[in-house]
Amino acid sequence: MSYSSNNVDTQVRWSGEEPTWRFTGIYGWPEHYNKLRTCVVLEELCSHSDLLWLVGGTLMRFSTMGTSSEALSNRRRLLGEFRDTFDECGLYDLGFSGYDYTWWNGQKGERSVEERLDRFYAFRFLFENMWALNDSYEECMSSIWASVGGLNAVGSLFKNATACGMALSKWNEEKFDNIQSRIRDLELRLKFATNAEAWRDILNEAEHIQCGVANEGGLRGCYSGGFYRF
Repeated sequence: MSYSSNNVDTQVRWSGEEPTWRFTGIYGWPEHYNKLRTCVVLEELCSHSDLLWLVGGTLMRFSTMGTSSEALSNRRRLLGEFRDTFDECGLYDLGFSGYDYTWWNGQKGERSVEERLDRFYAFRFLFENMWALNDSYEECMSSIWASVGGLNAVGSLFKNATACGMALSKWNEEKFDNIQSRIRDLELRLKFATNAEAWRDILNEAEHIQCGVANEGGLRGCYSGGFYRF
């Protein structure tokens, strides 16, 4: 086990057996200028072991960055950096159930901020059918399987299959320029665009309501007891 003030990294094993997977808990830096340090830590930890990996904690906290256009631009850039790091480490968001957010700043109205701080990621190998259509797939697969022990190491079959999956993921990045990452990038940009449009609609509606309240207030000064004053 290794640890620091911002992370704990440990291996999990059954009694008397070799480690089968690892868990890393991370508390991301709240300062905006330190946020990419989480990516550096993940990349370093990824190089330490080829075990199945579960990562969880407060990895990304952007609520301290403000809501200006510059802050939102920096947030998108940081999200891109985090996404690239997760892709390089073979980590996928496990998702969640329940309410969308896990943190609230306790404010109301325009100052209210909610954010999903706690996230869990895990190594998940997904075989892509398009790989088998590539001319170099069979040669690549044979080479990878032989390098991790192949069928001669039945006792470590699960571990070897995991290493094989990670090697295929790297081959996918080199051969197909990691098309899955580009798709996720487009999906993320679409989500931001959709959210931005929703916020514009909300702000426009709020402005419309404020104008209505102001107009009603003006009429109230000219109306008393159910009769207009002339």
